[in-house]
Amino acid sequence: MELHLLCGIPGCGKSTLAQSLTGYIISTDQFRKFLWGDENVCKHDKLIFRIVETLTEYMLSIKQNVIIDATNITPKSRKRFIDIAKMHNAKVTVHWINCPVDKAIEQNSKRDRHVPLVVIRSMSKSLQPPSVEEGIDVIRVYNSDLGMESVIE
Repeated sequence: MELHLLCGIPGCGKSTLAQSLTGYIISTDQFRKFLWGDENVCKHDKLIFRIVETLTEYMLSIKQNVIIDATNITPKSRKRFIDIAKMHNAKVTVHWINCPVDKAIEQNSKRDRHVPLVVIRSMSKSLQPPSVEEGIDVIRVYNSDLGMESVIE
């Protein structure tokens, strides 16, 4: 059983990557869209993340692989999911999409839903790369500008 945590700024390709992984995808954007009709409504994120945490806990309790499709750009944002995974003895794999901000902005412009540029730039500055010291078992790094993947265990 495995928890896959996606990590990266908006527009880097997290949702596309999620589709290639095996497990139950839990997307914060999809919950925002379902509840408020708009993926950009972030004022209720405390509720969104409580729902995502509860669903993650349930899916791991029934031994399902889980994919968290959210930015997870800081150790604090990853910790809540790592703690849940450890409670269920699940392997934690972080998929970090290391994407230059300019490429994320370009990809964002091609999507149906556009994240404001100020948000992408701000999140890029706030991003703290994942580390095994956080309790992560495997870190997969995707260098989107080079089309390469490396693994840290």
